[in-house]
Amino acid sequence: MPDAEERNSENHNIVEQGPAKDVFISYGRADTIVAEALLDHLESHDIRCWMAPRDVVPGMEYAKNIYEAINSARVVVLVMSSASISSQNVLSETNIAFQSDHVIIIPFKISEIEPNESWQYYVGVRQWIDAFPNVEDHFEELALRIQGLLDEKSDSEARRLAHNDVVARFNFHKLRKKYDETRLSLGLSLSADPAWVDRAHRYLRVRRIDVMNILQDGVRSYRWLTVRNESSNPTYHLDHQESGENKVSFDGLGVICADSIDTTERNRVSSETRIQPNFVQVIRLYFSKALEPGEETTLFFKLDWPGEVSTYWDQELSQSISFTRYALGVEELDFSVYDTRRVIDAHMTEISPLFEESRSPRPGRLQLIDQEPDLARLHGNNIGGARFTVSDPTGAAYRIIYRLESDTSPTVPDLF
Repeated sequence: MPDAEERNSENHNIVEQGPAKDVFISYGRADTIVAEALLDHLESHDIRCWMAPRDVVPGMEYAKNIYEAINSARVVVLVMSSASISSQNVLSETNIAFQSDHVIIIPFKISEIEPNESWQYYVGVRQWIDAFPNVEDHFEELALRIQGLLDEKSDSEARRLAHNDVVARFNFHKLRKKYDETRLSLGLSLSADPAWVDRAHRYLRVRRIDVMNILQDGVRSYRWLTVRNESSNPTYHLDHQESGENKVSFDGLGVICADSIDTTERNRVSSETRIQPNFVQVIRLYFSKALEPGEETTLFFKLDWPGEVSTYWDQELSQSISFTRYALGVEELDFSVYDTRRVIDAHMTEISPLFEESRSPRPGRLQLIDQEPDLARLHGNNIGGARFTVSDPTGAAYRIIYRLESDTSPTVPDLF
């Protein structure tokens, strides 16, 4: 047992971290004055912040200080300027936050700059705040957004309350690594940006039909979204995060949105993705009129993803849909995949909220696209596929894996 002198020596090397802070402020040295003013404003709202050098613990390795502060935070405010995007330290801090499955990054742009290529992967689809030229006028907007995020438990935190955190984290990183190396789009959609998670609508039905075309090297996807406004205020749009195997521009998606597939009236659509082209596109779909609290409506939209098929034609043939973006849940999933070559086998696997992939996949109902009354223009082209219906889906994501007949010649359907 150590004597008093030895105990004092040991205690001298113990570093007290103090309570974890909710917000980590990342900034370039040239923006110190702005960062300190922002810090004062946030803390006046009782938002606990960590900022170097104020909160660096003496005696602890600097890099460890930064790493632990970011991973114990719930939000990282990225003060974006020419100084920060040229700072290797700020880039490293952003990378640490990006690798965490519970930290939300909010870019706070204080000057007119465009992120360079090194930054595109991190901030391309984040919900920015453009604070220039009057930066301090936007401090309150940032404080209110952070308070809203802190008041609501993020999806990953809800999972930690309901499930074993260690198991969920282990499975998530294993699954994310697997799909980033094989099917990038599923890996991206599993870790949907919390800024784009829909917290206002209950999805009563999600109907999706994907039509693959090897000759035209593309995917055309048709969606029907039946939603109910569960908030206390009118809503005006849905935000949908889509991801693919290759970078495309928003204009290249050819998005069309309407109240019905049969109407010629088009609803407004826009992109919330700052960096174009991108692997991820956040598409804003507007209702034709405000959706009042408790009201239901159905939106139809279609999109293309050019060059998609060639990225995985010799790999596993599959399409996936992630439910990580639907905070209030989905009551029914109706998901079909069709191909211009005959589908001879298809099954669906479920990825649970613990990120475990089901070992007993369910078989699909093989059928021709002629059995889809909404897609009459594609009838008679011998396009076959499989359809799956899931009531009260509880998974984080669903995948359809299918196999094609190899000796048939693909046809070119008369698409919309």
